[in-house]
This record gives sequence, structure tokens and C-alpha cells, in this order.
Amino acid sequence: MSEPLSIAHANAPVIDYATPHVDIRARHLLIIARWMAGLPMAVGVSCLIGFAITGWFGFAITGYFTLFGGFAAFVIGCICLSVYYGLNRLPNSPMGKQVWQECTTCMGFLIANFPVAVVCVILGMALVKNFH
Repeated sequence: MSEPLSIAHANAPVIDYATPHVDIRARHLLIIARWMAGLPMAVGVSCLIGFAITGWFGFAITGYFTLFGGFAAFVIGCICLSVYYGLNRLPNSPMGKQVWQECTTCMGFLIANFPVAVVCVILGMALVKNFH
């Protein structure tokens, strides 16, 4: 009577041969989404701090245009994350869980741009009233 498993698979953990090893594809999309999450927030807060310290209205104007650029970056980041997740999702696998965690973390940072932008606008308007 033959054995159900060959000798090569007898000592291997179940996950090694039950789940195929698949490399993460299009990692650059996650990197782009991370940049799109962090860059508008960093530029906006930097403009607010620069305007608070110097009173130069160039910072205020740059911060104003950062709002529009931030929205475009949000849309680009969401598209990149959607494609990245679509290419790499594998249900019930460790890699699928890792991809899900990376995407939800990055989406959290993308969404966090909106309250940060609101706070920057409110503080910026208060500073404009003080400097004007």
C-alpha cells in the first residue's frame, strides 16, 4: 500500500504546500499611495507653520493651492491602493492579510488628510485675521 504523502512532503508544514508562494505585485503602487498620503499633509502643515512664524502670505497662498493638490493626491492614492489590493488579494492567506493591513493603514492616512486640512484652514484663517 502506498503512502498518501511523499517523503518530500511528510515533514513540510501544511501551509508550505497548501498555499502557493506568490510575490507581491506592483509594490510601486503602494509606495505612490503612501507618498500621496504624506506629501499634502506635510506641505500643508509646513505652510501653516511657515506662515505663523514669518507672516509671509506666500505660505498662505501655497497652503490654499495645497488643498486642491491634496484632493487630487487623495484620488490618485485611492486608485493606486485599489489596483494594488486587487492585484494582491488572496483570501485566508498571510500575504492577503499583510496586503489588507498595508492598504487600510495607507487609506487611514489618506483620510486623515481631510481633518488635518480643516484644522490648517481654520488656524490659517485666524492667522490671516491677526496679520491683516
